[in-house]
Amino acid sequence: ETHHVVLCIARSPSGELWAGTQDGLFRWDQQSQSWERVSLPVTSQSVFAIAFEPEDEAAYVGATGGLWCRRDRSHWVRCGANKIDHTVTALAVLPDGHIYAGTRYTGLYRSCDAGMTWHRVLGVPDDSSVNALLTDTHARMVYAATDRGLFRGYDFTCPPSERPPWRGATEESGGTTWLRRMLF
Repeated sequence: ETHHVVLCIARSPSGELWAGTQDGLFRWDQQSQSWERVSLPVTSQSVFAIAFEPEDEAAYVGATGGLWCRRDRSHWVRCGANKIDHTVTALAVLPDGHIYAGTRYTGLYRSCDAGMTWHRVLGVPDDSSVNALLTDTHARMVYAATDRGLFRGYDFTCPPSERPPWRGATEESGGTTWLRRMLF
């Protein structure tokens, strides 16, 4: 029996159980009552974060070599190629399709177009490591736990140039200010 160091665990909206390990990505197979390896395009990746869109249309995996996406249960592809090629340690997907990706040593990123393009979140230090993300969808607030403290900021709507065409065109652009909160 092989044992893996488990780094994260998540349940998809359809109820599937997923695990990220130091040896890759796994999914629980209910029928065989065992864990199945899920192949990513690049082998030997530690998986630190797993997130799903609420409608179960897309899945996101944060790994040693960056961020990977899977749409409509098809193949895994590089999400935002050449944008986030650092270790992705935390993920948050909001109901409106906004995605946040926390990285090791390179701060926090946000996508308004389902992961096609990424922009650094200003106010969170560029050289910080993001350990965890938490969202409060009612208040449209995002919290980032980092090696520099706890940060919070509002998730404002995205400018039209950053929205995918299938998400509608009624949102207004807005800015946000991220505040650092001391815990100790």
